[in-house]
Amino acid sequence: MPSADSKAIRHAYDFCRQAEVQVRILPNLLEGLEEPFNRRLRGINVDDLLGRSLSLTDISLHENYMAGKTVLITGAGGSIGRELASQVCRYGPKRVVLFGRGENRIHWIYLRLARLHPEIDVVAFVGDIKFPSTVDTALDLYRPEVVIHAAAHKHVYLMEAVPVEAARNNVLATASLAEAAERFGVERFVFISTDKAASPCTVMGATKRFSEIVLKSRPFTGTTFVCVRFGNVLGSDGSVLEIFKRQWESRQPLTVTDRDATRYFMSIPEACFLVLQAGAIGRHGETFLLDMGEPVRIMDLARDFIALQGGDPDESGAIEIVGMRQGEKTHEVLTSPYETLSPSGDSHMSRVETENGHLSPEELTAYLGQLRDCVDEEDPIGVCDLLSEITSASLCTDNCLMQRAEPTDRPADRKETPN
Repeated sequence: MPSADSKAIRHAYDFCRQAEVQVRILPNLLEGLEEPFNRRLRGINVDDLLGRSLSLTDISLHENYMAGKTVLITGAGGSIGRELASQVCRYGPKRVVLFGRGENRIHWIYLRLARLHPEIDVVAFVGDIKFPSTVDTALDLYRPEVVIHAAAHKHVYLMEAVPVEAARNNVLATASLAEAAERFGVERFVFISTDKAASPCTVMGATKRFSEIVLKSRPFTGTTFVCVRFGNVLGSDGSVLEIFKRQWESRQPLTVTDRDATRYFMSIPEACFLVLQAGAIGRHGETFLLDMGEPVRIMDLARDFIALQGGDPDESGAIEIVGMRQGEKTHEVLTSPYETLSPSGDSHMSRVETENGHLSPEELTAYLGQLRDCVDEEDPIGVCDLLSEITSASLCTDNCLMQRAEPTDRPADRKETPN
C-alpha cells in the first residue's frame, strides 16, 4: 500500500496487529527514487501512520531548472541536505557540489551519489559557510546556477543558550552567501526556513525570520531568492524519532516534554521534494509554506513508536513526562498576525503574504552591520535586542551561556565534584 493515505494504512495495520500478523510495506514513490529497481519490502514506520496524507502521484517538477546545471547544496552532510542532494540527482544536473563542514558526512554522501550517478560530476567540498572567503572559493571554482541553502543551526533550546552563534551561522552566513550568489551569477537561490519563523519567540526562529527578511529585501539583480518554510521532519538526525530510537535501544523510558504538546511533521523525502518544487514555481522574494497536515501529539507519536517495536505503551515507565525546555512551545503556529496564505499553483504548498517583511537596502545594510558588531563583540543581549527589533520577537536572555557562566577562579583547596 505505498500510495495509500495514512488513515488507510493505519486501518489495515491495526487489523493485522490484532490478528498478530506480520506487516510489511513497499516504499513509496519518493523513497524509491535512488534505486527504483530495488524497492524492498520494509516494516511499517511511524510516519506511515501519521494523520496526514501527501498524495504525490507525480514527482516531476513544474519546471526542471536543474537539468544540465551545476547545483550547490549547503549543509549537504545533514539529513535534509543528503536527501536534497539525492533528489537533485534525479533531475539530470551536470554537477552537484556537496558543501558542508562535517567531512565524514560529506564523504559518506559523496561516495553514495558517485556510485549511484556516475553520469553526474559529484563534488565533495568541505568548508564552513561562516567564512566568506571559503564561500567565494566554492562559487568561483564551480560557478553554480542553483544554490540550495540547507545549512543552519536548528535546535531551538540549544540556540537559546548561544544567540551569538545562532546569529553568526543562521543570519550573517546567509547574508554573505546571498551576496556571493549574486556576484557569481547564481540563477536561483532556495533558502530552507522553518515554521518557527512565524511569530518567532525563540532565538532560532528569529534568526530564520531575519534571514527571510534579508533575502526578500534584496533587489532583483539576476538571482531569484525563494524561501521555504516547513515544520519538523521525521527521521532527521536530531528528530524526536531518533531520540525515541536511542532511548528504546538503551531500555530507557521515552521522554515527552508535555502530555498535550503537538508538532507539525513531514517525512524527509516529501519535504525535500517540495523544497525543490518551490524553487521551480517561486518568484523573486516569495516565501512558501509547505502543507504539513494536522498537528501530531507527541504523546501519540511515542505510543505508536512503542507499539511498532512490539512493546506496550501503557506499561508503567514506558513514557516519562519531562517538562518543556527553554524556548519550546506547547503548540506551533504556521503564520503570524501579519501574514496570510494564498494559493501557489501547487496544492501541496501556499504562498506567505507578509505585511512588514521588507527592508530598504539602506535599512538592511544598517541592521546587518549592527548585528555583525554584536556578534564580533560576543554580545548575546545585543543580538537578542536586535533580533527582537527586526522580527517583533520577544526573546528571553536568561538562558544565555554568558549570563550563566560561573567564575573560573576557585579556592585552591576546593575539590571538583566528579561528573
